[in-house]
Order: sequence, then C-alpha cells, then structure tokens
Amino acid sequence: MNVRDHGAVGDGATDDSGAIQDAIDAASDAGGGTVYLPPGNYACSSSLTPRSNVTLSGDAGSALHHTAVSAIIYGSAVAFTDFAVEGLTFLGPVDESPATPKRGRTASGPGAQTAVFLTGDLDTTGSGQARLTNFTMRDCAVRNMTALPIRIGGVRGRVSVTGCEFTNNQDAGFLFCEEVIFQGNHVRQSADNGVSLSRGNGKISCVGNTFENCAFNGIWVAGFLTDKGPANFTVTGNVVRDVGHNGIYVDYASKYGAITGNEIDCGLFRAPPTGRAT
Repeated sequence: MNVRDHGAVGDGATDDSGAIQDAIDAASDAGGGTVYLPPGNYACSSSLTPRSNVTLSGDAGSALHHTAVSAIIYGSAVAFTDFAVEGLTFLGPVDESPATPKRGRTASGPGAQTAVFLTGDLDTTGSGQARLTNFTMRDCAVRNMTALPIRIGGVRGRVSVTGCEFTNNQDAGFLFCEEVIFQGNHVRQSADNGVSLSRGNGKISCVGNTFENCAFNGIWVAGFLTDKGPANFTVTGNVVRDVGHNGIYVDYASKYGAITGNEIDCGLFRAPPTGRAT
C-alpha cells in the first residue's frame, strides 16, 4: 500500500500525517501488510499511531520529520501486535554536531524529540496503557532528535532493533520489556549513553553494535532510581570508542548476565559533570 495513494506528498512542507495514518489503518483493517513511503521528506504535524500487522517501509531517501515538539510514532492507547518500521530515516532539529563527548546540544527550532515512543501495559512509569506486543525496527536511521531516538517501554513479546544508525540524539532506551534484541547498530554522538538497557527488562541481547563519541556510557545495563536493573542479559562483540564515562556500566542489581568479547577504547575523553536521564 503506497502512502501516495492516500494523498501523501512528501515535499517536506505538506502535512502528510493524516494520509500516512489512513494508509496504516487501512492496511491493519485489511489484515495487515506493508505501507510504503516512496523517497521524499514527509512532514507530520501529529504523531503516527502503530497498528497491528503493519510494516511501515521506505527506501533510501524516505524520511519523516515532525513539525512540532513530539514523537513521530507514538504508541500507547491503541493495542497492537507485530508492528514494524524498516528502511526509513527519522529527522530531528538538533543542529550541533560535537566532535567530542558533550551533553548539551543546540536545535534549530521545533521538531521531533523521539522517532518511536512506545509505552505498553508493562511500563510502570505510566498507567492505563494498552497491550503492545512485538515491535521490530530494522535498517533505519534516526538523526538529530532532541531526546531519545527511540524509547521502547513495556512491550510484550520481542522487541528487535537491528542494523540501524543512531546519530546525534540521546540514548536509545528500553525499559520493562519482556525481550530486547539490539544488534548490529551504530550509535554516534549521543548526548547520553549509547544504549540504555534499563530497568525492568526481562531478557536482553546486545550484540555486535558500535558506539562512538557518547557523552556518558557506551552501554548501560542497569536500573534507575529505585528500580532494579534487567535480568538475563548478554553483552558481547560490541565496540565502544571515545565515550565520556564508562564503556559498559552494570549496576542496580542487574543479574544473570554475561559480558564477553567486547572492545573498549575510551581514549582520554571525560564528559562534563552534568545531569543525565535514563
């Protein structure tokens, strides 16, 4: 299903959020399928809602941005199973590109805080969320978000993020999910950790990723505040270079884990002692 057939333009200025949502809804109502975004820059004035059995797909040159301060894709109130995004570029308004680890960034104006924000019923940081099950993100790029590039919380089943690029955002964040696979991704210039595999996750595989020039830790496998860290984790074959704090940080009663075969070269960088959020 092509979003152009639902009225999307992709010229960077026309509000395409309604047309894209119509295509997502139509595909799900028909039992599922692929919603295709041809190359173009698709502006969204409102967040897109994930639906069951839909893959939102693009090619090189298929990009989305938000015209307000919000998430491009936001899932909470509407239950879904098996929602995926692939081959898309998500763009935010950050316009500063630090050469060394740094927390603060400047932005050009309103724009996306987060590419994909999911909060399902297992996420104890909220209440009343719907049941979200199985989310996949592959071969995407997320650039210049003012907050987390993706924030995936309380999703049942499997969360799989593979082959993606995260550049000049905060940390890719996961919390209270049943299973997280974070594999083969490249994270650069994060204003926080490279990835936060945080509180309440039940099973984690962090394999074969590269983290460079992150303000704080390359890989965070820990809880936060009063919440304990994740259980059943594997952190292996990752490369961490030139981050501001630790290569791999494990704390807050994380348990049943293996950390093997990682390469860590933090150079001489030390990030400024500013506050952080996980």
